[in-house]
Amino acid sequence: MTDKQIRSNYKITLDTFALLPAFDIDYQTRAITSKGVINIAQPPLSIIKENCLYYGSSYNGRREAVLYHLNYQQRTPIPIYPSIGIIAFPTKSIKHTGCKWLFLHAIHDIRKVDQKVYIEFINGQQLSINDSIHTIRKQYDRAGIVNEVFKSFC
Repeated sequence: MTDKQIRSNYKITLDTFALLPAFDIDYQTRAITSKGVINIAQPPLSIIKENCLYYGSSYNGRREAVLYHLNYQQRTPIPIYPSIGIIAFPTKSIKHTGCKWLFLHAIHDIRKVDQKVYIEFINGQQLSINDSIHTIRKQYDRAGIVNEVFKSFC
């Protein structure tokens, strides 16, 4: 199901699986959720930053905390709402226009088939991405470590 409406903002929840950049004149993000696809006017990074604030801290504060504890300098996973396990990780540099944000809690499997990387979500949905499987698996593993570290503070 695709929501035909374009939302001006978006609250990340456990129903959020991925935020994908959209190169559309009317919206900048496609949110993949447990209920379908939602089009959002804001770019993915703005949604991440706004939700960090909504859940109690700034994006920079969350990022600095990850750097302090784990020193993940590049493609830093972000604990958006760590007390319930909402951890997002970028697939590329956040400055790259093709950067996608995937959510740790939503991923069931990551695999490569015929030069394509597929993310299988917990509800069986699949997402095909043009990123290195090594990078995605590394990011997934790092996000898992962030989840464990920050879960201990909650």
